Amino acid sequence: MLKNFKSQKDVTELEFVEHLLEVLTVGGIGVVVVPMSCAIGTKFKDVRERLMKKNTLKAVFSMPDDIFYPTGTNVCVMVWEAHTPHDSQLETFFGYCKDDGFVKRKKLGRIDALGKWEKIEKEWLKLYRNRDVVDGLSARHCVKYEDEWLCEAYMQTDYTQLTQDDFQSTINDYLAYLVKSGDIYEN
Repeated sequence: MLKNFKSQKDVTELEFVEHLLEVLTVGGIGVVVVPMSCAIGTKFKDVRERLMKKNTLKAVFSMPDDIFYPTGTNVCVMVWEAHTPHDSQLETFFGYCKDDGFVKRKKLGRIDALGKWEKIEKEWLKLYRNRDVVDGLSARHCVKYEDEWLCEAYMQTDYTQLTQDDFQSTINDYLAYLVKSGDIYEN
């Protein structure tokens, strides 16, 4: 079914996406989990260009940094429409899904210990289905193959969530960095 299928050592993750989309019917939806590096405009330009010539990038979701805890792979989820060339004049939806409410627990991994997931999941799904733009959570942007495909590049920051404690913590971290690096003693 997958012609010229190679091992992951020989093929980038986006080439696997290309193979997936090839086997889908026209208008079929492919959803893939890939490393965030696949969504950065400076990498894999030739594959990204081929993907968009044949398929439409409908959405990209930046996932929690520790979603595959204990491994350290940062990932995003891409939603593609197969065999429909990407129109860079139409907006792609971007979701910033970094906080899923899960916490790490020794010997259990990531769990919904605080019972936040159900509410967060409903909010994420509503944003995606309605293509709503909410500061700090989502964005829509027209993109080409050479552009960033991550929400972080396009969303507005919601500064209303910042507190005095956040500010103080950042100042403390910076001062600790200066002391540790020895830069605090220079003019």
